[in-house]
Amino acid sequence: MKSIRPLLLTCSSFLLFACGGNPSSPVHTEMPPPAYTPTATMQSFPGLRANYTIRNTASGFAVSETATSKITMIDSGITSLQFADVSVNLQIAKKVSTISATNVQKIEELYVAFFNRVPDANGLAYWIDQVAAGASINQVAETFYMAALNFPVETGYNTAMSNGDFIKIVYKNVLGRTSVDQGGMDYWSNSLVS
Repeated sequence: MKSIRPLLLTCSSFLLFACGGNPSSPVHTEMPPPAYTPTATMQSFPGLRANYTIRNTASGFAVSETATSKITMIDSGITSLQFADVSVNLQIAKKVSTISATNVQKIEELYVAFFNRVPDANGLAYWIDQVAAGASINQVAETFYMAALNFPVETGYNTAMSNGDFIKIVYKNVLGRTSVDQGGMDYWSNSLVS
C-alpha cells in the first residue's frame, strides 16, 4: 500500500499540470464572446386565429385584431405567426411557386386521399421541398401510403386490406361517398392491378 500512494500522488501531479493546474498557467480574465442568438422568426398573438385579419403589405404583413382594430406590423423577417389555437406559415405562398401548380394540387389531393384532411402549411412546404428536390409524385404517394398504414385507426388503411377496400377509403375521403359504383370499382381495380 505504501508504494501505491507515491505513485497516485505522482500521477495526480502530472494530471494537474497537464490540465492547466500549473500555477504558471495564464489566467484568463476575459469572458468569451456571447453565443450567437438568432433573431426571432415567429410573432405570437394571444387570441384565436379567427379573431385576427392578416394582410400582405409592401414590407411584410399587417395583423389586425378584430375586436380592438389594433394593427401589428410584421416585418419580412418573421416567417410564422403563432395564435392560441394555430400557427400560420407566412412563407407558404412563396414556397408554392417553386413547383408547378399541378404538383401542388396533387400533393394536396394526396393529403385528402390518405389522411382525409387538407395539408397544414408546414407539411405542404415539406413536400413541396421534396418534389423540388426531385421526388416524384408517385414517391410522395408511396410515402403517404406507408404513413397511412402506420396509423390504421386514424386513416382506415391497413396491410390486410384488398384493392376494393383501398378504393372505398379513397372514395370516402376524396369524394365523400360511402359506397363505390360498380363501374368505378372496376375501373380503379384494373388501374391498381396494371
